[in-house]
Amino acid sequence: LRRGLVRMEGATSKLGRVLHLNSVLKMAMRLSFEIRKVRNSGVDFELLSEGASVSGGAISYGVDADLRDLTRAAASVAVMEELLSHPDLSGSGPGGGVDVVERARPEAEAVAAAVRRAAAGLLA
Repeated sequence: LRRGLVRMEGATSKLGRVLHLNSVLKMAMRLSFEIRKVRNSGVDFELLSEGASVSGGAISYGVDADLRDLTRAAASVAVMEELLSHPDLSGSGPGGGVDVVERARPEAEAVAAAVRRAAAGLLA
């Protein structure tokens, strides 16, 4: 019985690690998908971030932006920010950071900032 219990505990531990790794991999793949989706959304974030001008406290953009595209981009940014703050992907989890996520983090944060600036310009 003891030998069977030890084997079962080992198998359960391995299964737990596999399931955790599967969860982390799914989150990393979702992050990658959201970044690609925003990148291919048709919104030029460089123009949005460079084209801002401040006039009387209001931010305006010289770029014609479709509100539906910006709304979709904002939803993707919300998902990206949630994933980036997850302990398993942020480096504060038990295994440390994930290289793919850390390489994608600057781009995701830049896109998030551009979407925020665009939204602020539209609300002003």
